[in-house]
Amino acid sequence: MIEATALDQKELFIGSLTDAEARPSLSALNALKELPLPTTRQELWKYTRTARLLSQPWQRASGKTAPVFEVPCGAKEIIRISNGKWESNESLCENSSILVERMDRVEGADYLSLFEAVNEAFPTDIIRITVKKGVCINDPIAIVYQQDENLCGALPVVVVEAQESSITTINEYHVSSLATATLQLRSLNVSVKEKANLTINKIHLLGDETFALQTERVSVASQSSFAINTITISGRWLRNDLRIDLEGEHAYAQLNGLFMPREKQFCDHHTLVRHLAPNCDSSELYKAVLNDQGIGVFNGKVYVQQHAQKTNAYQNNANILLSDDAQMNTKPELEIYADDVKCSHGTTTGQMDEAALFYLRSRGLSEDSARRLLIGAFAGEVIQKISHEQTRNHIVEELTKHGLLFHV
Repeated sequence: MIEATALDQKELFIGSLTDAEARPSLSALNALKELPLPTTRQELWKYTRTARLLSQPWQRASGKTAPVFEVPCGAKEIIRISNGKWESNESLCENSSILVERMDRVEGADYLSLFEAVNEAFPTDIIRITVKKGVCINDPIAIVYQQDENLCGALPVVVVEAQESSITTINEYHVSSLATATLQLRSLNVSVKEKANLTINKIHLLGDETFALQTERVSVASQSSFAINTITISGRWLRNDLRIDLEGEHAYAQLNGLFMPREKQFCDHHTLVRHLAPNCDSSELYKAVLNDQGIGVFNGKVYVQQHAQKTNAYQNNANILLSDDAQMNTKPELEIYADDVKCSHGTTTGQMDEAALFYLRSRGLSEDSARRLLIGAFAGEVIQKISHEQTRNHIVEELTKHGLLFHV
């Protein structure tokens, strides 16, 4: 009976987001048949409850135009995706260094979850962004994912190729203007070619009842670097699945995250960094501040293939609990088959430093201001990883506006 119920629920969820006119990829359709509905009985979903997400009567987003979100970072290129559809590309450059075009389908393999397979089988839109060879783009390219349709699911797929010797930053703004339920399944497929440098800053400014499942798949070629900074400021339920493959020698990857679940918010980060070539480096720093009944998850895994000698991998997860009812589930992992490596991981979870709190209060700060100042110092290590000053300042302003930091 339980299996039948799960099967019915799976078919109902897939059916609610299906596009009858779509031409889905064969690999995604096969994956939909094989992949089970995620439950807490599966190791990768052990701490991630999907019942509330799956119980919503979702329907497919229409792609109608959403209210304009003013991009705060001074971007010269702005790509807008409204309710799952690529709406416009605003360029303030006379000679654009990027090419943006629509694709019919994507062919994936080894899908990370049923949700990713649904996303790529029946996308609301697919766009490809190509950063041209040898260009250096100083101002971030902005991609705005915006939703304002109640009980609708948007399923955009974005493909990014940073061509050889290019230098680029992309700011992703995930925005929802509704306090009622919305769903975003977003798949991002990234290819960083030789000697290229690509940074992605992902900022969540989602509604109080927004559910988001976002997948990033990244391949990094030799002598190239990739960085992603994920800052979650608001949203009801978020899961980030990130897989990075370091495929060429002297490739580098950096992953940073800051999330602050409060009230009954949930935020989950699952990362997998695969060292597939010698002489590659990776670094991960994820921090969480949890309050009220907020729940956080960090599951980070570093995999080192047998011939990937001279690997250097570092992973750290640090968390502060501000409430007895807050929960943090953390699981750093190393799977190493090479013998000449430097790999380390660590995690800490604790409460606010009472001695530091007492010191600040003795200097005239209120308890609330002292707490926020300490949180700001704790979170600042992640925020400072963002090199673009305007983006960094905007994040601090938003965190302050939401009462999460005391900014001086």
